[in-house]
Amino acid sequence: MHLTLWSRDSLLGELELAEPSGRPPIRVGPFRPTDAMQAILPLFATANAAVMAIGPMLERRGMTREPLGAELGQAVYDALRDSPEGQHVSQTRAVLDALALDLRDASGASVPYDYVTIQPAWGSDSTVAASADARARLEAAGYSQYLAAVALSESSLPMLESSGG
Repeated sequence: MHLTLWSRDSLLGELELAEPSGRPPIRVGPFRPTDAMQAILPLFATANAAVMAIGPMLERRGMTREPLGAELGQAVYDALRDSPEGQHVSQTRAVLDALALDLRDASGASVPYDYVTIQPAWGSDSTVAASADARARLEAAGYSQYLAAVALSESSLPMLESSGG
């Protein structure tokens, strides 16, 4: 499925997403950024790192279903609101929300989604730097340096199914 990613009237890149896996339907595929997107890519890395820090924070606080039972949801909510890790997630989310990202299909129609992430296809910057020769060969062969993962909204499914996507 070919989609484009926009911020207002600026094209940020193109995605070629595979068939969905699981529910909600998550599709993954190569992302080819435009020059305008190059300046924004670090925001996605920051957001991904912020989300990944939540698990260890909850673990350090001993927040599991065993001791908390039905109160786990409220405890997690409170921890996210009161912790530096949770505040970091909120701040990065606000920055990404301010971009007003819009996924569009080939006809230019907006495709509803729950979230979109963009990350380097070959892991962290140190991994990419360590394999610069391999990366150059892959890019020369037409492979993208970035991957996109998109969780489509349930409301987008009928639209995509009718368009054959």
